[in-house]
Amino acid sequence: MLHVDDDPEFVEMAATFLERADDRLAVETATSATEGLDRLADGRIDCVVCDYDMPGANGIEFLRAVREERTALPVILFTGKGSETIASEAISAGVTDYLRKGASPERYELLANRIENAVEASRSRRLLDERTRRLETLISNLPGVVYRCRNDPAWPMETVEGEVETLTGYTAGELERGAVNWGEDVVHSEDKTATWESVQEGLAADGTFEVTYRIVTADERTKWMWERGRAVASPPDGDDVLEGFITDITDRKERERELERRTAELSEFASIVSHDLRNPLNVARSRAKLARRECDTDHLDHVIRAHDRMGTLIDDLLTLARSGDRIAETEPVDLAALVERCWTDAPTADATLVADTDRTIRADRSRLRQLVENLVRNAVEHGSTSDRRVTDGADRGSGDGRTAPDGAPDGEGSAATVTVGDLDDGFYVADDGPGIPESHRDDVFDPGHSTAEEGTGFGLWIVAQVADAHGWTVDVTEGDGGGARFEFTGVDIVD
Repeated sequence: MLHVDDDPEFVEMAATFLERADDRLAVETATSATEGLDRLADGRIDCVVCDYDMPGANGIEFLRAVREERTALPVILFTGKGSETIASEAISAGVTDYLRKGASPERYELLANRIENAVEASRSRRLLDERTRRLETLISNLPGVVYRCRNDPAWPMETVEGEVETLTGYTAGELERGAVNWGEDVVHSEDKTATWESVQEGLAADGTFEVTYRIVTADERTKWMWERGRAVASPPDGDDVLEGFITDITDRKERERELERRTAELSEFASIVSHDLRNPLNVARSRAKLARRECDTDHLDHVIRAHDRMGTLIDDLLTLARSGDRIAETEPVDLAALVERCWTDAPTADATLVADTDRTIRADRSRLRQLVENLVRNAVEHGSTSDRRVTDGADRGSGDGRTAPDGAPDGEGSAATVTVGDLDDGFYVADDGPGIPESHRDDVFDPGHSTAEEGTGFGLWIVAQVADAHGWTVDVTEGDGGGARFEFTGVDIVD
């Protein structure tokens, strides 16, 4: 603090008493208004105490000069010459407090207390001003409105700020003075009851709510809103007070509807094609099997395998058509439990599963099952070193570009081991098979990519689509044992 008084002995004595009264006070002194203003220039002073009757410029003139530079700095007039006129002038000039001088130590204890209160109040005001400024900046940049309203079916607004007119066509003033009520005049008539009930359910559960509903603007356009809020006060007599945020999601809703329409038409077409293909395919399969009973030739085995591949291809295409790159609502999924379920349902022969994870991730459970099932099938088919057809070193399987290891003849080898484990921000699926040559790794996720007669080339494409729909990154690398390792990163880990 800075104490300005034209009596050098008095300011030194006052400094001693003040620092003794409160050891947090560090007192600087000045014996004139001019010297006091010079001391204030460096900005370190938190409070000023000044006398009234000083030569050159009195305390009121000094106060006015201080206010020109630092409008919020606490200034206490501490003077032995007091009157109603001086007090009135001091208040008009912006004084923080006014105290008469006294000779007793208790007077300086009182002054120290006034200084502390003034500084704390000043700091609180600065903090509030800064928070208000930040809030106003945030509100001005939000794509929507923030509000405070009563929890009444009409939802009358006490305050509403932001893009009010852009959002609704009504002004903030119309909503705040009750000329327009949100619940009665803005919310779509068909959504009023459901929206009210959803808000009340949320408030009853944990005091918060999140709703999506339609509004009708002043020019009778329909828009979709997303709103999140909470109860902030519960008066003993009256409705709860709610505060929250509302934003326009009309564009998103329209995109979702268009995607649903297109997907329903991709799905309907695929179902028709699938049905029309399966009938002649089933006939062809049956005829080939009957023919093999009557004619012992290896050619029919190739025909039956081709029919089986066509059936797998139809299943993959139907999956892609129905699911595409969409995901439904995500939920916490126990990764190990889901992998073990997929393993039980998939044809895994004599392969071994190692689920080395206790991680829970947030995902669309159904789409995650597609991803895991395709990887398990791929790993089991390619991870084993047995039952491989090696023809001039050609790639094999469903299109991931693997080759049998050198010196692995037909019918020899061991069953695969498939491992699912954790990464820092995701998980991996690996096998102990021959791996995928680096030259093929950029191609394995391409639709229809297959260098093998038996492969459809869509299994790993589905894997890539599911990963992309979740916002994950998938990479194929070499596993610890030399096999293939598929790594998924950017995963939302719950615990």
